[in-house]
Amino acid sequence: MKGDKDDYEENYDNYSGADILLSLSVELSHELQSYLTINCNKLQTDEDGNPICMLCDEKLASEHNWIEHIELEKSKLIKNIANLKDYKASTDNLLQSPISEQCRRKREYELLRIRSNQQKRLGCMI
Repeated sequence: MKGDKDDYEENYDNYSGADILLSLSVELSHELQSYLTINCNKLQTDEDGNPICMLCDEKLASEHNWIEHIELEKSKLIKNIANLKDYKASTDNLLQSPISEQCRRKREYELLRIRSNQQKRLGCMI
């Protein structure tokens, strides 16, 4: 991911907020997966010996609940990544929509009208 960071710094203008969030989420997903793979045999426990979730610090009643909880956390992360992808797609579609084009034309027209009025006022002053 180091090369991607360098690319990001060099081409900052080419990245949208959704792109950055998406890449961070994917990176977080990979880090979570590697962390769980490395530390899967090293469960943190409380004073009573109950496992504690590394992600949300929730105390679980048994190791059986731990496996279900990890699957739940994994599905939440996958759902968040899918939501980010949907958000990125919707913002990209919004920027390319005809309504956006109409708004841009309207702003350009208003700017031309304002410039024209300013030039008329300046012409009257001379």
